[in-house]
Amino acid sequence: MFIVAELAPNAGLLGSDDKEGALVDQWIHPTDTEISAPQEGITALLGGSAPYSKPVSLKFLLYHSILLCSALGITIAYPLH
Repeated sequence: MFIVAELAPNAGLLGSDDKEGALVDQWIHPTDTEISAPQEGITALLGGSAPYSKPVSLKFLLYHSILLCSALGITIAYPLH
């Protein structure tokens, strides 16, 4: 996502000054690790490039669902253990 934004500097996606750029970075990089990494795991499992494991698959899906609910402001009303 960051590389695409750099290719269109006039779009203002990376902020108009250093302070705004730092704020954009603050949100882009956690997104890379918190959302993209689990998504890559799900894709590898379902795409056949990693051996399928139901417990691992369910863990990835649960983690991703929690992130999505959190982003949408949805409270999860059951224990997660």
